Amino acid sequence: MQSTKNPVGLILGLMAALFVVAGAAVALDGHYRRGVTTAPAGPIEVIIIRHGEEPSDGPHLSDEGKARAKALAGLFGSPFEMPTSLYAAQSTKQSERSVETLEPLSKATGVTIDSRFSDQEYKKLATTILHGSRHAGAHVLVCWHHDTISELAAALGVDNPPKWPSSQYDHMWRIHYAKDNKVTMTDEPMGLSLGGPVK
Repeated sequence: MQSTKNPVGLILGLMAALFVVAGAAVALDGHYRRGVTTAPAGPIEVIIIRHGEEPSDGPHLSDEGKARAKALAGLFGSPFEMPTSLYAAQSTKQSERSVETLEPLSKATGVTIDSRFSDQEYKKLATTILHGSRHAGAHVLVCWHHDTISELAAALGVDNPPKWPSSQYDHMWRIHYAKDNKVTMTDEPMGLSLGGPVK
């Protein structure tokens, strides 16, 4: 006796089953490795530093600040991961120090400095870093003005960050993003040798 089952229905049912199996195979830890993908993962780490020392007057780095910028270029690769993105506060008539601080590192690595955000646009910068597809799995370095570093860290997901001390230059805030979306921050000295006492 011939089967009365609808062959079209059988094919559609088989295709649906295959899609379910394929979806289960590619979904690992909530992220899809092939085929369909979820929203891009964010960065692994964001490091925030303050620009180098400033003179009593003028928009540029002092001699000590220039020495810090030069020494900074040798800090990454070891012991810290080489940054894949560089951000600096936008230069103004009052200060070009954030960009100047990263210039030696930019020249050494070939990574372009993105300085399109003013120091008050920390929320826009945080959104760009956390949700930009090019920052998935990235190590990002940000050089900023100390007045709004705390606000930038908060926008990047840090819970109640402290204020950055006005006399402090030789520290970095390392913000780490875990796979479970937990955000942690450590305040660490850079320990750069400038040929004199480090503040």
